[in-house]
Amino acid sequence: MKQERVVLSFIMVFIGLVVAAGAFFFYQSTKDTGTQVKEAAVNITPTPQSGPTIFLKVNEPKDESLSDRKTVKVSGKTNTEATIVILTVGGQEVVKPSLQGDFTTTITIDDGPNYIKIQAILPNGEILTEERVVSYTTEDF
Repeated sequence: MKQERVVLSFIMVFIGLVVAAGAFFFYQSTKDTGTQVKEAAVNITPTPQSGPTIFLKVNEPKDESLSDRKTVKVSGKTNTEATIVILTVGGQEVVKPSLQGDFTTTITIDDGPNYIKIQAILPNGEILTEERVVSYTTEDF
């Protein structure tokens, strides 16, 4: 009697595993794996785009520099038709570049670290931004 129970138990476990495996494979076959979306994404060809028509190179001040003066020179080069906007916590400065694209101005900074954002803005709305951190200190190093 005990031997029959053990054999029946093994048979029932085996039948349960077969039924569970069948249900699992049926479930997996009905699931949408998204392969159609992946194939469609592969066939998409991007349209070539020309590079940005705006450029901005900030020569001064150098990022994370120290200054022992309250005024800092901001200079660089950009498109001739761009407008340069220099933003600080203390205010903003608007500069038009020369016919060669050069720009220069001076700004006043506060004690400690100063975050300076320099933006070149084209008439068509393109904007390019450079950021600098300049710290004012009177300490000798």
